[in-house]
Amino acid sequence: DGLLNLDSPIIEYLPSFTINSCFEDSPEQKITLRMLLSHMAGFTHEAPTGNNYDFTPCDIKDHINSINKTWLKFPAGTNYSYSNLGFDLASAIIAQKNGGSFSDYLKSRIFLPLSMTNTTADDKEVVLNKNKTEGNIYAVKKKHYPIPLPGSGAVYTSLIDFVKYAQLLMNYGEATNKTLIDKRYLYEMCKINIKNYGLGTYIDKSNNVLYINHNGGGFGYSATLLWFPEYNLGSVILCNKPCNTYDICFSIMNEYINTSALSKDPNITEAFDSINGHYFKNKEIIDKQNAFTYKCDSLFKPEWQKYVGKYKVIIKGMDLKWYAKIAHFLGFGYQRIKIIPVGQVLQVFGDFGNSTLKEFEHGLFFTGDNEALDLRTDKPTFRNVLIQKK
Repeated sequence: DGLLNLDSPIIEYLPSFTINSCFEDSPEQKITLRMLLSHMAGFTHEAPTGNNYDFTPCDIKDHINSINKTWLKFPAGTNYSYSNLGFDLASAIIAQKNGGSFSDYLKSRIFLPLSMTNTTADDKEVVLNKNKTEGNIYAVKKKHYPIPLPGSGAVYTSLIDFVKYAQLLMNYGEATNKTLIDKRYLYEMCKINIKNYGLGTYIDKSNNVLYINHNGGGFGYSATLLWFPEYNLGSVILCNKPCNTYDICFSIMNEYINTSALSKDPNITEAFDSINGHYFKNKEIIDKQNAFTYKCDSLFKPEWQKYVGKYKVIIKGMDLKWYAKIAHFLGFGYQRIKIIPVGQVLQVFGDFGNSTLKEFEHGLFFTGDNEALDLRTDKPTFRNVLIQKK
């Protein structure tokens, strides 16, 4: 629609947006929409308010505003780290520029033109739909939990509607003799920036066959869209429980291609080689992760002793089944981390991985991959998820 520029700083659209960084001053001046959509902005995976560990209903604005409190993992635009936050910010920008909600924009620009009558990003419509299938989460009562991630995971759809969307991509933005997405933008979406990632798409080759994919899951759901453009083949899977839909989808498509007498479209091969050929030839150089330093303390200090101990990860807002409630009462069933001195350093161990900690500010530590462990308040967090000392 010409509303946005992929390479303009997002503060042009969200003037109040700020972000913390131990690498540089005012990184929000550098972060662009392209960085948001290619996971190059430097965000961690979760927001403090509204995340995969917090099922408590929250306002979208509160979720977006809480991103201001997070810390970048690297200087903006220099590396890759998968994050929900970039897409949620992008959805807020679209809503702001369009003068309505992101769900209304999707409905008017994509869902209605494609007759996707069983698709919505509006949770109120989901609640009223008697044919909806709730997500299944182990040890959690099956009920509706509003998903607070507007851009990265709050679209509900049916299998038939999902196919219609896949066909839109496979037809390069054309549907019912109308152009819903300019073909140039489809190719832009499939142009690799780093780590095989375009703009919301993963692009790679298997046995010299190009494929484009996006998959994900959360809140008891999982989904995959897989597209082989040279063969004009696509596949989608929806599941209302956590499972590896990508492997299922890929194995089915791979077997079909290998057992069928199919021919590649040389024009499509040439078109995608023109935008990604340089990347595949120079992948190791482009994907090389740079190391960045910042002033911090890593040698153990006596005052750090108060942080030593075992912590449990707090998951909020879930209605647990009876046996899970008993397990939690007895102290089981939680994800755990342990902070202990090892030699002359402080280390964190647990379900999030193991790492030496570096103190950037009093009580604010970072791991080796620059995830924040914030012990400055009585509500400590690790990777923006609440933890509690046992």
